[in-house]
Amino acid sequence: MTTKKRLIYFILFILSQAIYLPLTKNLHGGVSLRLPLDQNIPILPSWSIPYSLWMISWFWLSLWAALKMPADLFKSYATATLIVILSAMVVFTVYPTYVDRLPVQGSGFGTDVLRWVYSNDGLYCAFPSGHIYLATLTALFYSRWYPRFTWIWAIILLAVSCSTLFTGQHYILDVVGGLVFAIAGAFLGVKLSRPGNFFKNKSPKETVSF
Repeated sequence: MTTKKRLIYFILFILSQAIYLPLTKNLHGGVSLRLPLDQNIPILPSWSIPYSLWMISWFWLSLWAALKMPADLFKSYATATLIVILSAMVVFTVYPTYVDRLPVQGSGFGTDVLRWVYSNDGLYCAFPSGHIYLATLTALFYSRWYPRFTWIWAIILLAVSCSTLFTGQHYILDVVGGLVFAIAGAFLGVKLSRPGNFFKNKSPKETVSF
């Protein structure tokens, strides 16, 4: 796969995910998927920092994958990512979901960041969580690429999941939806790009070291 084709895929990732921006601010109606259990999850403003940093991290991790990931693995990653993102955009449009935000109390850096997040992000496109499906795809495919660091990708996924809940940006069902979308998308991406290879033993070209 040429570098030009890889970068085209990367640009498609960004443009597809960018559809989220007008949708989240312009959708109307819809439902809130808030469960009784969600009422017990506190708002912890400090979690707005990892929440905000994740999308920046995903940008660079996706670019690194586009430039350096082994060709067969990247083909699966790219296929899965586009399937998941575009499917999510369809769901956002035909089944609008939103979050009920509470006023941000207190002061401090984390609180200021959370206010910034609230002021720049709309209430809609809650299910499935974009943060979660992107973090899950990254964890799945980077674990195949850098298997020695699977624990790092797992910690990142856990931190992103907590950040979506503790900032009040998503509910539990949104997080579950993001996980399901990403896992299903990974299976489809692999089946469509190179059937049967992903869940077999890793080949040498899928494993690199720093």
